[in-house]
Amino acid sequence: MPLPSRQSLPFGDRLLNSIVDEQLTIYRTPNRSRLFYLSSGANELDPPPLYRYFLQLEYDKSELHKSYTYGVGYPPLFKIVSVYETFRSGKQVASRLLQSHFGVITFGAAGGIAAAFYLIAQEQPLKVLQIDYSYPIFERAVNQLGGEIYQVLPENPTKPVEAEDAVRAIRHVRPNIVVLNNTSNPTGQSYDIPFLERVFRTVKETGAWIVYDRSCEFDVGPDSECDPVTIALREGIINRLIIVNSISKTCSLPGLRLGWVFSPNPLAKKIGQWQVYLSENPSMVGVIPLIVDLWLRMEYMAERSAGGLEYPNRRELAQIFDSDGLIRAWKSRQFFHQILISKEMDEIYKRHIHHFETNVRIFHHNFEVFKSLVGAKLGNYPTTFKGLNVMVSRRDFELKDPVRVTSDLLHETYVSIVPAACFVANVNRSKDNESYFRLSLGTKPSQFRAAVKRFAEWSPK
Repeated sequence: MPLPSRQSLPFGDRLLNSIVDEQLTIYRTPNRSRLFYLSSGANELDPPPLYRYFLQLEYDKSELHKSYTYGVGYPPLFKIVSVYETFRSGKQVASRLLQSHFGVITFGAAGGIAAAFYLIAQEQPLKVLQIDYSYPIFERAVNQLGGEIYQVLPENPTKPVEAEDAVRAIRHVRPNIVVLNNTSNPTGQSYDIPFLERVFRTVKETGAWIVYDRSCEFDVGPDSECDPVTIALREGIINRLIIVNSISKTCSLPGLRLGWVFSPNPLAKKIGQWQVYLSENPSMVGVIPLIVDLWLRMEYMAERSAGGLEYPNRRELAQIFDSDGLIRAWKSRQFFHQILISKEMDEIYKRHIHHFETNVRIFHHNFEVFKSLVGAKLGNYPTTFKGLNVMVSRRDFELKDPVRVTSDLLHETYVSIVPAACFVANVNRSKDNESYFRLSLGTKPSQFRAAVKRFAEWSPK
C-alpha cells in the first residue's frame, strides 16, 4: 500500500475551525481586552509539577533543548505507552498483550484517529457509529474518506446515552467502526463498566472495530478503575480495539502535541510506517517528562488497586532508557537516573498526583460558580460529570441560530463558547440542541469568574 500524502489524512472540521478562527482574529486585534474562553476545549490550568520540574532543571538546560530523538522511531516511548495501556490488566496479561499490541506516537490523538480511519477505509468503505456527542474530527475523517457516519445521542444532552439505545443503534446500523469517547468531549459524561461490557459484547457480534478515545480521561479517582483493555480481554474483542490518547487535556500541555494510538500489531505496524506524517520530533523536554508522567500515574493506579497490579519499578525504567539509547544525546544519563530514583522524585510523585486531583476539584468549583452567576438564565445542566468539559443550555438561547449567538457574544463581550452543533454529525443536527453549548471548566478560577460575569450579563438579540 503506498504512503498517503499528508493532505489526504483526515484532520479538522470546517464549522469548528471557522469559530476558532474568528476567536483568534479578534484576540489578535490591537487594543482589545483579553479574550475569555468559556469553551476553548483546552485545559488552561498550570501543567503538573513533573513537567514544570523538568522544564526548570538548572542542569545543562541548553543541552536539553538541543537534544532530539532523531528519526521516526521512539522505542522507549513505544514501550512506555504500551505498558501504560495494558498494565492495569495485571503484569502477566500485560506481558502477553505486549506481544500482540503496540503503541505508536502520533501528532496528538488526532494523528492516531486519522491513521486508523485511513487504514480501515483501504479495506472496506467506512460506516461509523458515534456514541454520544463527539469531537468533529471523526465526522470530518469519514467525509474525507467517502464513508457514512451515524450518531446515537442521549435524550438529554446533559446525561450519557443509555446502554439499551447504544446496543439498538449498533445492531441497526451494523457499522465497521464504533467510536466511544470516555470521558466525553464535550459533555463530560463517563461510561461505567456495565455499559462498556454491553457495548463491547454487541460490537463483537458485528465484527466492527472500537475506536476508544481517552483524551479527556483524568485517570485519577474512579477513572483509574475503568479500563477498556481489561473489558476487551474479558469480552474477547481485544483484537478489534484501538485506543487513542494524548497529554494535552490531562496535563495542560496542548503545545507539545504528543499523543498515541495503541492497536493490534498488524495495524500498529502500518501506522508506524507512516509515523513521519503523524508526529513531530519532540525535544527531550517533552519526551522525558511524558515517560515519567505515565510511570507515576501507573504507580498511583497500582496503589489504588490494593496490590492487585504490578508494574516495572523506576530502576527498570532507567534501564529502558539505557538499553534503547533514548538520551544518548544528553550528556549525563547518570544525572537523570539519580533524579528518577531519588527521594526528590518521591516528593514530586505526591505533588504530581495531588495536582490532577486538585484540577478535578477546580473543575467542580468553577461549575458551581457558573451555576450561581448565571442563575435563572441557566437551562439544563448535568448533575454529575467528569473531566474538564460539560454540556449546558441557556433558556434565552432557544430557537436562536447557535452560530449567530456565538458570534454576537464574542464580538460584544469577548467571551467565546462553542455550540453543541459542532459536536453533532450533520445527520443529527436539529433545533433540539440549539440552546446547548460546551462549557470548559479548565480555566483559572479568577479568570473563569470574570468571563462568567460577562456571559451572565449578556443577552442575545
